[in-house]
Amino acid sequence: MKTIQSLTKGLAIWGMVLLGTIQVALAQRAALVSIDLRGMGALDSSMIAQIARTEASKIVSYEMMDRYDIEEILRQKSTTKDPCYSKTCLVAEGKILGAQIMITGTVERLGNKISVNLREISVNEDKITRTYVEEFLYLPSEMNR
Repeated sequence: MKTIQSLTKGLAIWGMVLLGTIQVALAQRAALVSIDLRGMGALDSSMIAQIARTEASKIVSYEMMDRYDIEEILRQKSTTKDPCYSKTCLVAEGKILGAQIMITGTVERLGNKISVNLREISVNEDKITRTYVEEFLYLPSEMNR
Protein backbone atom coordinates (compact mmCIF):
# COMPACT_ATOMS: atom_id res chain seq x y z
CA MET A 1 0.00 0.00 0.00
CA LYS A 2 1.32 3.43 -0.91
CA THR A 3 1.28 6.55 1.24
CA ILE A 4 -0.39 9.87 0.44
CA GLN A 5 3.09 11.29 -0.09
CA SER A 6 3.33 9.16 -3.24
CA LEU A 7 0.01 10.51 -4.62
CA THR A 8 1.69 13.13 -6.83
CA LYS A 9 4.19 10.56 -8.07
CA GLY A 10 1.29 8.22 -8.78
CA LEU A 11 -0.47 10.91 -10.80
CA ALA A 12 2.71 11.43 -12.82
CA ILE A 13 3.02 7.70 -13.50
CA TRP A 14 -0.67 7.61 -14.39
CA GLY A 15 -0.04 10.36 -16.90
CA MET A 16 2.79 8.47 -18.53
CA VAL A 17 0.95 5.15 -18.66
CA LEU A 18 -2.55 6.38 -19.37
CA LEU A 19 -1.78 9.21 -21.72
CA GLY A 20 1.59 8.20 -23.12
CA THR A 21 0.16 5.55 -25.43
CA ILE A 22 -1.31 8.24 -27.68
CA GLN A 23 2.04 9.43 -29.04
CA VAL A 24 0.78 9.03 -32.62
CA ALA A 25 -1.82 11.76 -32.22
CA LEU A 26 0.51 14.56 -31.19
CA ALA A 27 -0.79 17.68 -29.48
CA GLN A 28 -4.33 16.54 -28.83
CA ARG A 29 -6.05 19.22 -26.81
CA ALA A 30 -6.97 17.87 -23.37
CA ALA A 31 -8.88 19.45 -20.51
CA LEU A 32 -9.25 18.48 -16.89
CA VAL A 33 -12.36 20.24 -15.65
CA SER A 34 -13.07 18.60 -12.30
CA ILE A 35 -11.96 15.94 -9.85
CA ASP A 36 -14.59 14.69 -7.40
CA LEU A 37 -13.06 14.79 -3.91
CA ARG A 38 -14.69 12.85 -1.07
CA GLY A 39 -13.73 12.61 2.59
CA MET A 40 -10.38 14.36 2.25
CA GLY A 41 -10.87 17.05 4.89
CA ALA A 42 -8.99 20.30 4.25
CA LEU A 43 -7.97 19.42 0.71
CA ASP A 44 -10.16 20.83 -2.02
CA SER A 45 -10.89 19.43 -5.46
CA SER A 46 -9.34 22.39 -7.28
CA MET A 47 -6.00 21.66 -5.56
CA ILE A 48 -6.08 17.99 -6.57
CA ALA A 49 -7.26 18.91 -10.09
CA GLN A 50 -4.33 21.32 -10.46
CA ILE A 51 -1.84 18.63 -9.37
CA ALA A 52 -3.33 16.22 -11.91
CA ARG A 53 -3.39 18.93 -14.62
CA THR A 54 0.26 19.81 -13.97
CA GLU A 55 1.37 16.18 -14.11
CA ALA A 56 -0.64 15.50 -17.27
CA SER A 57 0.77 18.63 -18.93
CA LYS A 58 4.22 17.05 -18.73
CA ILE A 59 3.08 14.50 -21.31
CA VAL A 60 4.28 15.59 -24.76
CA SER A 61 1.33 14.09 -26.63
CA TYR A 62 -1.19 16.45 -24.99
CA GLU A 63 -1.78 20.15 -25.07
CA MET A 64 -3.31 20.56 -21.61
CA MET A 65 -5.68 23.49 -21.40
CA ASP A 66 -4.98 26.08 -18.71
CA ARG A 67 -7.48 26.09 -15.85
CA TYR A 68 -8.15 29.81 -16.29
CA ASP A 69 -8.92 29.36 -19.99
CA ILE A 70 -11.25 26.49 -19.11
CA GLU A 71 -13.04 28.59 -16.49
CA GLU A 72 -13.38 31.60 -18.83
CA ILE A 73 -14.72 29.59 -21.79
CA LEU A 74 -17.19 27.63 -19.65
CA ARG A 75 -18.36 30.78 -17.84
CA GLN A 76 -19.20 32.33 -21.24
CA LYS A 77 -20.59 29.31 -23.09
CA SER A 78 -21.67 26.54 -20.71
CA THR A 79 -25.31 26.19 -19.71
CA THR A 80 -24.53 24.43 -16.41
CA LYS A 81 -22.84 25.91 -13.37
CA ASP A 82 -22.66 22.66 -11.41
CA PRO A 83 -19.49 20.56 -11.24
CA CYS A 84 -19.25 18.20 -14.20
CA TYR A 85 -18.33 14.57 -13.47
CA SER A 86 -20.44 12.39 -15.81
CA LYS A 87 -19.23 11.24 -19.20
CA THR A 88 -22.20 12.91 -20.90
CA CYS A 89 -21.53 16.26 -19.25
CA LEU A 90 -17.77 16.06 -19.88
CA VAL A 91 -18.23 15.26 -23.57
CA ALA A 92 -20.56 18.27 -23.90
CA GLU A 93 -18.08 20.54 -22.12
CA GLY A 94 -15.23 19.08 -24.18
CA LYS A 95 -17.04 20.16 -27.34
CA ILE A 96 -17.52 23.66 -25.92
CA LEU A 97 -13.81 23.81 -25.03
CA GLY A 98 -12.65 22.39 -28.36
CA ALA A 99 -10.88 19.53 -26.54
CA GLN A 100 -10.42 16.06 -27.99
CA ILE A 101 -9.75 14.51 -24.57
CA MET A 102 -11.37 15.16 -21.20
CA ILE A 103 -9.82 13.91 -17.97
CA THR A 104 -11.78 13.43 -14.77
CA GLY A 105 -11.83 11.27 -11.72
CA THR A 106 -12.45 10.73 -8.05
CA VAL A 107 -10.13 10.91 -5.06
CA GLU A 108 -11.91 9.35 -2.11
CA ARG A 109 -10.93 8.50 1.44
CA LEU A 110 -12.15 5.08 2.49
CA GLY A 111 -11.12 4.54 6.11
CA ASN A 112 -7.32 4.37 6.19
CA LYS A 113 -7.04 4.33 2.39
CA ILE A 114 -7.29 6.88 -0.39
CA SER A 115 -8.66 5.56 -3.66
CA VAL A 116 -7.72 7.45 -6.85
CA ASN A 117 -9.77 6.69 -9.95
CA LEU A 118 -8.98 8.73 -13.07
CA ARG A 119 -10.60 8.46 -16.49
CA GLU A 120 -9.68 9.67 -19.96
CA ILE A 121 -12.70 10.38 -22.16
CA SER A 122 -12.55 10.78 -25.93
CA VAL A 123 -14.85 13.65 -26.86
CA ASN A 124 -15.09 12.57 -30.52
CA GLU A 125 -15.79 8.91 -29.69
CA ASP A 126 -18.03 9.73 -26.68
CA LYS A 127 -16.44 6.97 -24.61
CA ILE A 128 -14.02 6.30 -21.78
CA THR A 129 -10.76 5.29 -23.43
CA ARG A 130 -8.50 4.74 -20.41
CA THR A 131 -8.75 4.42 -16.64
CA TYR A 132 -6.26 4.51 -13.78
CA VAL A 133 -7.08 3.15 -10.33
CA GLU A 134 -4.65 3.26 -7.42
CA GLU A 135 -4.90 3.04 -3.64
CA PHE A 136 -2.75 4.92 -1.12
CA LEU A 137 -2.52 4.78 2.67
CA TYR A 138 -4.17 7.75 4.38
CA LEU A 139 -1.47 9.14 6.68
CA PRO A 140 -2.40 12.70 7.67
CA SER A 141 1.01 13.23 9.31
CA GLU A 142 2.65 12.70 5.91
CA MET A 143 0.41 15.13 4.00
CA ASN A 144 2.32 18.28 4.98
CA ARG A 145 5.79 16.95 4.16
